[in-house]
Amino acid sequence: MDDMDCKQVASAYLRLKLFPSSSDKTMGAKEVLFRAFWSYIMIPLHLAGVTFRLFGALVFLAVFSGEMGASGSYMVRPVHPSGRLIEDSQRYELGKAIFFGKAPLKDQANADKGAQRSVLVGLQERLPPRVKKTIDLPTLSGRLSGEQLIALQHFLRVRHKID
Repeated sequence: MDDMDCKQVASAYLRLKLFPSSSDKTMGAKEVLFRAFWSYIMIPLHLAGVTFRLFGALVFLAVFSGEMGASGSYMVRPVHPSGRLIEDSQRYELGKAIFFGKAPLKDQANADKGAQRSVLVGLQERLPPRVKKTIDLPTLSGRLSGEQLIALQHFLRVRHKID
């Protein structure tokens, strides 16, 4: 059967399926939709050599392609950082703000100015030469609380690798 004969057979089949004889006028809407689907989709696919199982597999892939669109596994909820990591991050940010002069500092009445000065002088000496030129840490003595001093030490330990 050549190509023209296939088209004529398909055309005749479509006419019979979509426009049935006058004795079959009790078709419901679902049946009309099914016949239209079968006629316009399945017959051309059948003529092209596509089987019903292959068509089903293609429909399955089309429907579930969103599920298979990306590779890798996904967690339902992201992992929350540990409490220690959050504290270290907050301490780093406070030390950074103190180092760059963005944190509000006021004189601490109960701070040991001499002890803070010796710690800050030690930190100043261990700073890299390029950083020593930009800041004078001993001027902060007496103005830092215990938490702020620890935060500054943590920032310098992480940022400038000072132990």
